[in-house]
Amino acid sequence: MQETMKNTAAPSLLSGEDRILTTLEVAEMLRLKPATLEKARSTGMGNYPPFVRLGGRRVGYRLSAVEAWIRANSFNVDGTRAYPQAA
Repeated sequence: MQETMKNTAAPSLLSGEDRILTTLEVAEMLRLKPATLEKARSTGMGNYPPFVRLGGRRVGYRLSAVEAWIRANSFNVDGTRAYPQAA
């Protein structure tokens, strides 16, 4: 008989803007290879969204953090920030 695993994570981590995304999901959103995010995590090099350690070797990305990173790295054609940062 197979046991079904119950999801015991807090609801805020499963839905909405604080939903945890996988490396593959974030890579697809940003049109990057998953290896690019993996290398950035392991070397600390580059400007990429912050990640969350989920235990062991598992990591994830909060949707809200990825969206904030996209806004912070969005520019108009004249080089000005598309979403001005608060002072």
